[in-house]
Amino acid sequence: MAGPTSHPYFNLNGINNCAQGHTLKLAAAHYTPVDAQSIPTGSVTPVDNAPFDYTSARILNKADKIDHNFVSEQTLNLQTINQHAELTSPDNKLMLNVLSNYPAIQVYTGHHLKDTFNAFDGICLEPQFCPDSPNNPHFPFTFLAPEPPLQTHINYCLTTL
Repeated sequence: MAGPTSHPYFNLNGINNCAQGHTLKLAAAHYTPVDAQSIPTGSVTPVDNAPFDYTSARILNKADKIDHNFVSEQTLNLQTINQHAELTSPDNKLMLNVLSNYPAIQVYTGHHLKDTFNAFDGICLEPQFCPDSPNNPHFPFTFLAPEPPLQTHINYCLTTL
C-alpha cells in the first residue's frame, strides 16, 4: 500500500519520441531499495554518491532503469507541500515540477512498457507513501480512516523555459 495516488506518465519530448534525454532532479536524500523481484526490502538508504542520487540534475538514458521510491521527508507532515521532482525536456524548453504533501515519490522510467507503448516512452512520477508502509513502522505513513479524512495534494506544474 502506497496510499491513494495517480500513475501519470510524462514525455516532454513530444509524440513518437523516446523519453530518454530528459533531465531529472529529485528532492530526496533517501530511497527504499528493492529485492530481485522489486519488492521493498524495508530499508531506507541514503542516495549520497549512489546510483540513485538525483539530488543534482542528471540526464536519463537507457542505463537509468528506475522503479524506486524516493523519500523526501522521513517524518510525516501532511500540512506542508514540498517539491519532489523537476523534469526538464531534452531541448530545455519545458519543465515539469512535481509538488506534494506526500513524504515520497515513486519514479519509473518506463523501461518495461510494451504493447501500445515502447520501453522508455514515458517517465512516471507519482507522489505517495513508501510502498509496504503498513509493514515497516519506520516508513512515514498514516492509516486511512473516516475521521479525520486523509487530505493529500499533488501538483504537476508545467512551464516553458
